[in-house]
Amino acid sequence: MSEKNNIAPEKKRDPVEAYITAFILGAATIIMTIEIIGRYIFAHSFPWSEELVRYGFVWFTLLGASYAVREKGHIVVDGVLKVLPNRVAAIVERIGELIWLAFSVYITYVSWRYTAFIYTARSVSTTTKIPMAFIYAAIPVGFALIVVRIIFGWIKELRAYQKERGAKI
Repeated sequence: MSEKNNIAPEKKRDPVEAYITAFILGAATIIMTIEIIGRYIFAHSFPWSEELVRYGFVWFTLLGASYAVREKGHIVVDGVLKVLPNRVAAIVERIGELIWLAFSVYITYVSWRYTAFIYTARSVSTTTKIPMAFIYAAIPVGFALIVVRIIFGWIKELRAYQKERGAKI
């Protein structure tokens, strides 16, 4: 009697950014729904709702950008890459990624310094009194995660390439 190997393939886990962005989007939707109902049905507006949703969208956008890097979901000009020979297209793609990595490292550094400045100034938002350093921290955190995702993507591609080459040898 032969047994079949019923080992399930490894399930791809979503990174923490996926859960945080889903939470922010859900919370923003609920807050804006409550705001709309309050404003148009009860003639009462919540002064904190717009500010809170705006800052949530800042974090949503920057964490979502990091998640998109992981999923290779960013817009690329692949029309140009398709007309180039494969080796040239791969080189052009790597150059683009290097430029993107350098830009992300630069933005992480500059925005971290600016966030530190905002923190020392003890600036707070107008209505919710949230420290503005927390809001501005979305920029260095988001771009630092983009840097990490780009590097992890390269490592993943390198491992796949080595595995492919090892199998052919």
